[in-house]
Amino acid sequence: ISVISHEGTDYTLPSVADRTFSTRVLDALDKIKTGELADKFGWIQKI
Repeated sequence: ISVISHEGTDYTLPSVADRTFSTRVLDALDKIKTGELADKFGWIQKI
């Protein structure tokens, strides 16, 4: 994904190599899912 449009405005995203914030978020979420990082927000629910 390189562009996101919302209400007629286009938002250009940086190249994948330059996406530091989204990479950190993905890493943190993966670690929460696997239990490597504590789920301090109570997002994980056993079903």
